[in-house]
Amino acid sequence: MYISVLIVILILFIGREGASKPEQPPSMEATEGKEANLFCAHTLTTGDYVHWYKQTKDSLEYLIQTLKKTENDGRYTLTMAEDRKNSTLTIRDVGLQDAAVYYCVAAA
Repeated sequence: MYISVLIVILILFIGREGASKPEQPPSMEATEGKEANLFCAHTLTTGDYVHWYKQTKDSLEYLIQTLKKTENDGRYTLTMAEDRKNSTLTIRDVGLQDAAVYYCVAAA
């Protein structure tokens, strides 16, 4: 069974002048019970964080953040590239409850 997981970028970058805004694909699909990998391109410096949020029709939920290479929290893993130019949010065991809008936010 396929589940549509909509990914939308929150165009928000709080930080240094000249830094790039995060970029994400507009949407994706995932198979129930498998992993979904949500990609976000950005340019960050050493002290900048990446935050991910999940929005459903009823709520906005904070999921995870990282300053370092990898952060794990329950079903979510956030992995930062060595060059800090992109990060990937992995959602394990995807289900219907994961159909939502996901926001990647880069901030100093």
